[in-house]
Amino acid sequence: MPTCKLTKRIIDTLPTPARRDEIWWDEDLKGLGLKITPAGRKVFLVQYRHAGDRRNPRKYTIGEYGQTTPHQARIEAQRVLAERAVGRDPQAEKQTAKRRIASEQVSDLAAEFIARHVSQNRTAAETARILHREVLPYWGSWTIGEVRKRDVIALLDRARERGSPIMANRALAAVRKFFNWCIGRGLLEISPCSGVAMPAREQARHRMLTDEELAEILQAARKIGFPFDSIIEALVMTGQRRDEVGRMAWADLNLDRQVWIIPESMPKTVSHTLYT
Repeated sequence: MPTCKLTKRIIDTLPTPARRDEIWWDEDLKGLGLKITPAGRKVFLVQYRHAGDRRNPRKYTIGEYGQTTPHQARIEAQRVLAERAVGRDPQAEKQTAKRRIASEQVSDLAAEFIARHVSQNRTAAETARILHREVLPYWGSWTIGEVRKRDVIALLDRARERGSPIMANRALAAVRKFFNWCIGRGLLEISPCSGVAMPAREQARHRMLTDEELAEILQAARKIGFPFDSIIEALVMTGQRRDEVGRMAWADLNLDRQVWIIPESMPKTVSHTLYT
């Protein structure tokens, strides 16, 4: 095992191995080492033996040389060795923390949110699209605890600045549902969306189709064929909601009287005359 005093002057002169990684161990602090790869990468580490596993030494990665100075590496190695001395296992704790952080990443939780909650809703495809387009490119690698109110506002500002104020509203609605879901699962205490107002005012759009437009719709629907032609024709003739027409059953129809009775389980229970 090659040893040297791990100072900047000496580290800069250490040779690059030809085939396999090589570790130079510090002469002053037992356990502190510098791994050098054939690609020339130099990484500080500290090695120790844990009481529960004497045969397999732990190697705790401290950081890459250049980003981490020899002095910083020495201090971190001393901390790790001090924790080991009181019976702790810093490497195992580090791995546990990594797994915990990974499980709380926005991208992972958003995927679970879509699969468990959003998929049950009629707007599933749109909500998933908004999260993948507006949210995950910016927050995907973050943990949910890192997202702050200012980050939500910045997300909405991006949509507004590109000329999509209504999309900003939809994005807020989607992330608000997501964080509320996280709260319900005990992953958060407070939503970063709390107190954030809708970024744009929306006005209800009222549009009535002309007879000519309705005729064109019916003609196009009849070219599509069953079952959509029948559904569209029923929508046009009754003026009812898509879901109500889609759930229409033969038991709800009185063909002799030309009446459709919407069951009480559906909203806005009322009878409608069917036109023939």
